[in-house]
Amino acid sequence: MTSILQNEREEVQLKQRVITVVDVKDISKTLRRVTFHGEDLEGFKFHLLSPEAHVKLFFPDMDTGELRMPTVPADGWGADWEGVSEGRFSPFREYTIRSFDADSLIVEIDFALHHVGVSEALGDSGKSRSETRYL
Repeated sequence: MTSILQNEREEVQLKQRVITVVDVKDISKTLRRVTFHGEDLEGFKFHLLSPEAHVKLFFPDMDTGELRMPTVPADGWGADWEGVSEGRFSPFREYTIRSFDADSLIVEIDFALHHVGVSEALGDSGKSRSETRYL
């Protein structure tokens, strides 16, 4: 008998997508939920029962605002990560997706608050509606 809860890994082609912070909620003293929206989420694949569903968020340089990401070939398979250890790219982190609404093109991600690091500015006054990119 096959369970409807069976989890199968599916490789997804990479695509750089632009998303914008549209809402921020502090769930607790140590957890912040950030809601993002973006037209680039059209066609994004997400399955609630895939615990490995994650994205790499790239954050603009705090001093210059510059955003440097790896290039992705037109076919979406693979990315040019050469130079990552030398700081070739903007700061980035991997995050697990909490929810995704394909109809409204909304994705929610929970952030643990450590009071240091590149994601701390998300939700600070003046930083909401800021643009970020992900793979």
